Amino acid sequence: MYRIRRAAELAGVSPELLRAWERRYGLVSPIRTDSGYRVYTDHDVRVLRGAKRLVDGGQSIAEVAQLPPDEILAAAGGPPAPPAASAASLREQEPLREARGSLDPLDLGPQIEEAIASIGAFDQERLEGTMFRVMSLGVLAPEEICDRFLLPLLAAIGDEWEAGRLSIAAEHFGSALIRSKILRLIEPDRSRGSAPGIVCACPAGEEHEGALLAFAVSASRAGLRVIYLGADTPADDIVRAAERTGAPIVALSVTKPLMPAEIQALVLTLEPWRASSSDRSVVVGGRGALRSRHELEAAGLRVADRIDGGLRALRRGAPQ
Repeated sequence: MYRIRRAAELAGVSPELLRAWERRYGLVSPIRTDSGYRVYTDHDVRVLRGAKRLVDGGQSIAEVAQLPPDEILAAAGGPPAPPAASAASLREQEPLREARGSLDPLDLGPQIEEAIASIGAFDQERLEGTMFRVMSLGVLAPEEICDRFLLPLLAAIGDEWEAGRLSIAAEHFGSALIRSKILRLIEPDRSRGSAPGIVCACPAGEEHEGALLAFAVSASRAGLRVIYLGADTPADDIVRAAERTGAPIVALSVTKPLMPAEIQALVLTLEPWRASSSDRSVVVGGRGALRSRHELEAAGLRVADRIDGGLRALRRGAPQ
């Protein structure tokens, strides 16, 4: 992880230009430390380096910001050896090296257990410290942080709550903190612009959004423009958001089986919106959707077994 001056040096741009690209175009999304500093990963540096090479080649930064991240990274080439660090930059990174400790990026189970213990004790400082140590490893790209730590931690919180080992208050406490981290890792250049939009929401009465967050991250990586509404969203508000943003896709997540009246209410609100245009789709996922599969499909709603299955269904416009 690097502070802004060192990240700019490695990318070959000035700190002022880095800030402009970050704020105006969402080119990178740095992590903010407890002390308020923005820190950048090796992945961020490669994105910045690739963007600079594309701009040097004649493209505008506005055009570059609309490219898929893989294209920007390809322009960066292989990770060249960084220039020799100054004494000041070495001192700057020393606290980050100390914070990393001896974490194994391939096995973050101990850190997930530590985070669960912190959540059960409502110890925000300890929880933030654990998350910071993982996120400052410097060897994990943002999507790997999501896949290997944040999303498994969110799932573990749900499991602990379901098993009665975490109270509802503790579950809400932990989920809120992790939710904010995950949403910051949804790549900002994919959350706006001309990409197809997808409204991600939990229907009214559904408070648990872990599966929805996982889907939103995957949808963002797939190039969709995510409009994230979160938990307990009335169906008419979901439709209103889709209409106002022009999003042709609605993705819902439910963890508990839906009652027939709840399914009927969803269908009555969502079906007229979906049926009004051939390019509109609605997909429902989560444990509750699987348990209510027969009733949901009988009502004309599509059910996804897995996150990747949901994305395939939306691309094909066909039932699972």
